[in-house]
Amino acid sequence: MKSINSEFLLVLLFLSISALAIAAQNKSILKNPPTEKSINFIENKGQWNPDVLYLTKLNGVNAWLTKFGVAYDYFQLYQDTTEAKSDNFIKHNRDPKPSMAPDENMKVKGHVIFMKFVGAQEYKKIDTNKLDELNDKTRSKSQGIDKQETYYNYFIGNDSTKWASYVPLYKEAYISDIYHGIDVRYYFDTDSNFLSPTQRRMKGVPYLRYDFVIHPGADLNQIKIIFEGADSINVNEHGELVLKTSLGDIRHGKLFTYQIDESKGQSLNQDLKKKNEKRTLTEIECKYFKNSDGSVGFKAGSYDKKKTLIID
Repeated sequence: MKSINSEFLLVLLFLSISALAIAAQNKSILKNPPTEKSINFIENKGQWNPDVLYLTKLNGVNAWLTKFGVAYDYFQLYQDTTEAKSDNFIKHNRDPKPSMAPDENMKVKGHVIFMKFVGAQEYKKIDTNKLDELNDKTRSKSQGIDKQETYYNYFIGNDSTKWASYVPLYKEAYISDIYHGIDVRYYFDTDSNFLSPTQRRMKGVPYLRYDFVIHPGADLNQIKIIFEGADSINVNEHGELVLKTSLGDIRHGKLFTYQIDESKGQSLNQDLKKKNEKRTLTEIECKYFKNSDGSVGFKAGSYDKKKTLIID
């Protein structure tokens, strides 16, 4: 079995090449940022590296959900000049001027960050019709939620065995048991605290968010995250996790952590899917914690271990 490092390097190489190709082919994104309706999680049905589970393409970033975590491929487009000054970068939060419209002179500058879950359980693709596989808590499993009517077809190369037809699209991706008793949910929001350099000040533009769902009895301290590719990592005075990159700072916003009172008839699934619904929440103090090995975890205050904890 390959080590996690060799797996990471192979996946990262694939994702980096793929992301630059996608960025180069989608220069129109500057004039037409994606809307919440137009973005989805595209399932991997064999058209990409087998370690990839889903891909979503947002404004200025392609996010690859993998068996080990998420690879964020950030990119900016700039004019091809002898010296790429900061003034040359396209401002994604405003309509480009005619002279700055995307053309063949535009170049791509990128930065890849791999958010990797250290010590995560081995991933297994499951048959959702088999109850024993659904209930297996020793391996992580993925599930697309809110399937869309639209689908994609991928006819790559001349080998038909590598083609993928009727590739489904989803509005959410849910990975169960990424750690024992801990799930991670990926979804889109227009009010996210997670901001890429090109997404700042873009009101109404959707962002990728993720929640950790810690089930009763699970150990929160299992979660350890490393950010491969970041120039530096720190927690600022506002409680934000700040990653420095060649494109600027990327911020994971201050945490909102809570529990719901399921004894009063509130459902965890309803809570996750109906965010605007009136709910009874108990907010829990929680903050990012940087370990001595450079990984990042969470330090929570007192909470009821018999109830589900959600780190948003």
